[in-house]
Amino acid sequence: MSTHPQLPYYVTGGNRISMWKYAKEKSVAEFTCSPTKVSCVRFNHFGDKLGACDEAGNFFLYNFDLRVFTPMLTLIAFAGNKMQNFDFVNSGSVIATTGYKPKPFLCFYDALLPPKQCLVKHEEFGGSAVTVLPRY
Repeated sequence: MSTHPQLPYYVTGGNRISMWKYAKEKSVAEFTCSPTKVSCVRFNHFGDKLGACDEAGNFFLYNFDLRVFTPMLTLIAFAGNKMQNFDFVNSGSVIATTGYKPKPFLCFYDALLPPKQCLVKHEEFGGSAVTVLPRY
């Protein structure tokens, strides 16, 4: 019988994305998503999708599976805009990204649309962090 309650997985970023489980000394899984360091990584609210931004300003979206880490969506920094942070807007298909290089921006992408049409909204304001209020 375990003395610890059942706790969730968590992830850390750096040169690699590492997945951990509470009270384990070694990572459960590791993978590289980018040649540069990962600056932001998180799960969606249901835990079935994993997103990551790298220091080059790119975004990667994965269906969460401990065996295969192949991105279902990759957004390369466009027109010099470097993504700094992101958040899941709904169950994981709509993502808000933000950054401020070269100019501030806030973009919304729908991962269910074809890659050339997935940008659904672009605003000319933004910053280094974004979060979504799930109730509104």
